[in-house]
Amino acid sequence: TLLVERIVDQRLVLLHGQSGVGKTSLMNAGVIPSLTEKRMLVLSMDNYHEPLESLRLSLADQSEALGLDLQAADTFSGLLGSIAGQIKGTITLVLDHFERLYAPGFDPTEREGMLDELRTALERIEPDYLRMVFVADQSIFNQLGEVERRIPELARGRFELGPLPLERARRAILHPFLNKPRQANYQTVFYDQTFLDRVLLDELDTLTDQPGWRQMVSPLHLGIVCDALYDEAIQEREDSIDEEIYDRLGGAQGILISHFRKNLCLLYTSPSPRDRTRSRMPSSA
Repeated sequence: TLLVERIVDQRLVLLHGQSGVGKTSLMNAGVIPSLTEKRMLVLSMDNYHEPLESLRLSLADQSEALGLDLQAADTFSGLLGSIAGQIKGTITLVLDHFERLYAPGFDPTEREGMLDELRTALERIEPDYLRMVFVADQSIFNQLGEVERRIPELARGRFELGPLPLERARRAILHPFLNKPRQANYQTVFYDQTFLDRVLLDELDTLTDQPGWRQMVSPLHLGIVCDALYDEAIQEREDSIDEEIYDRLGGAQGILISHFRKNLCLLYTSPSPRDRTRSRMPSSA
C-alpha cells in the first residue's frame, strides 16, 4: 500500500533491493493490479535494446480497443507523449530489471539514448499524465550517479525493499489496525496476539529461505498473507484474526499458492482486448 501511494503521489520511484527479495513479484502481484484499479494505464518493459519497439509491443493487444495510433511517433518519448494524449489519462511506465541497462556488453550509445529518451519524456509530458517506476537490483547502485545526473528527481524517489526483522514485521502487521479511523459502520478487527507471535510470524519466517535471512520476513509474503486474512475476517464478520481463520485458508503457504495461481490465471488467460483494457484504463469520465 505504501509503495502504491508513493507511485500515485510522486512522478518517479526507484524500487530497489537485493536479488531475490521479490521486487518484480511485488510489482506483478500487488502494485500493478492496485494501480490499474486506480484507472492508470500500466506499461511494463524490461528490454532496453529496442525501447520503441518494446513500447509498441506492450500496447499491441490493446491498440485496437483503445483506438491507439502506435505509429504516431518515431521516438520512444514521442510515442509515450502521443499515447498519454490519446487516452487522456495517466500512464505508469514500469522499467523492470533496469540494471540490464548496465549489463556487460550493453552498448553505451544505446544506454545514453535510452536515458535521453526518458529525460525527454519527463520534460515534455505533463506530470499528471506520466509516472515512472524504476525496478532495479542493488548491483546498479554504482551506476546510479549517472542516471541521477540525467534524472535528478530520481534521487528523491528511492524505495528500498528488503526483509523485515520479526519485530518490524509485527509492527507492520499491527500498524494499520492501530491507526484505522473509527467511522460509522466500521468493522473493528484485531489480531489474536498468541496466534500472531507463535504461529503467523514463525511460519512467515520459515518461508523466507534467502541466505542471511534468518529471523526475517519477506514483505511480499507478509502483504499477501495479511491481506487475505483481513479480507476473510471482514467477509465472515469475525472480530479477531486467529488460527481458525488461518487454517481455513490453508495457512501462509496455502494463501500464497492460491494468490499466485489466481494471478497466473489472470496473466495467461486471454479475454478480448476490450475486456483486458477495461481493467487497465484510466477512467474517461
